[in-house]
Amino acid sequence: MKLIFSTFIALLLTTTSAFGKSEKVLLDVTKSVINWKGSKEFTNDFHKGTVALKSGYVEMENGMITGGEIVIDMNKIENTDLTDSAMKAKLVGHLQSADFFDTQKFQTATYKLKKATKSADAMMFEGDLTVKTKTNPMRINTAVAKDKDSKVYTAKGTADFDRSKYDVKYNSQSFFPDLIKTGKDKVIKNTIELEFDLKTVATNQ
Repeated sequence: MKLIFSTFIALLLTTTSAFGKSEKVLLDVTKSVINWKGSKEFTNDFHKGTVALKSGYVEMENGMITGGEIVIDMNKIENTDLTDSAMKAKLVGHLQSADFFDTQKFQTATYKLKKATKSADAMMFEGDLTVKTKTNPMRINTAVAKDKDSKVYTAKGTADFDRSKYDVKYNSQSFFPDLIKTGKDKVIKNTIELEFDLKTVATNQ
């Protein structure tokens, strides 16, 4: 009996060690932000700003990111390049309207992280971005660092997505191929550039 019990304990310890230590770490939504930039197709005109996180977490195992989710609050889109408050409000209102992201109907967007691959000096996040019920793959090139004192992880990265794949039609040549005839300054790029600056709450790992 002692032999059987000892064998069971040894097997249990081995199995636990093999699976490693896993933890679900929350993102600090007060310190995390996503920067965006949208540009005209044929001119140098652009607008940029931020959008806030509603919630988020990363799944970690032995100090490595293995999964997670970011929920974006589409009602917290902000503009940062305009100085006139009336123009800011007009632009943000347009982005939140049915012409763009229809935030009254679709209040959040979601990025689900499915895989993280580490290279020498960077990490590639692979996952799915859902906007207005449309879901498509999106990769984020990131650099992840950990503050040893605060035990907080920071992930800074870049990505872009094609708005036309999410039914965001306004002044897109994909939906209005003759739009250029009204003037080159009317056409807005489908590609929206993103910069992520994400921070976790303190972790035990």
